Amino acid sequence: IILPPTPEPTRSSASYAASAALLERDGELNEAIDAYEQAIGLDGTRVEFYLPLVDLLVAVDRPEEALEWAEQAVILAPENAQVWSVLAGAHFALGERLVDLGQPTDADLAFAESVRAARSSIDLDPSNAEAYAYLAGALSQLGPEQYARAQEAAEVAMTLEPDNPIVRLHMATVLELQGFYPAAIEQYQLAID
Repeated sequence: IILPPTPEPTRSSASYAASAALLERDGELNEAIDAYEQAIGLDGTRVEFYLPLVDLLVAVDRPEEALEWAEQAVILAPENAQVWSVLAGAHFALGERLVDLGQPTDADLAFAESVRAARSSIDLDPSNAEAYAYLAGALSQLGPEQYARAQEAAEVAMTLEPDNPIVRLHMATVLELQGFYPAAIEQYQLAID
């Protein structure tokens, strides 16, 4: 007697997301990205899959893709402050990429969009430290006339979450651009630790 082949079980979106989190923890970022994309492919309504995906894409220097996923997340959950915060982060990363490519006008537009998204996040959740950090970072990139506002946003972020590496990084950037190098170095070191 020949038995029919056993059907392979179908993985759930939650299973892919759990695998993605483990892969990220193990430093396998591109594999984690693939797993989050699989999870979203199976259930595109779960905004909690988009947030780490966007962060990972920013981490591996793929800001254009991060921005696409972040924009989809905003459509899904426009009242979610974290969604607006990751959108701010994606715009900020794109701005940095455009600066590196020698496209300052396009970079300024990306930084302005980062400011807009960060403010939307803050409007929804005034205790969102990362939104204040992205606001500080983006304002600081828009020129010296924005440094005071950037410093204020960075200080709020530091008050809310002093141990958050994103907060420390943007505080360091604001300090560095203002010429406070020893304080900036200290913040960069704390962000790394």
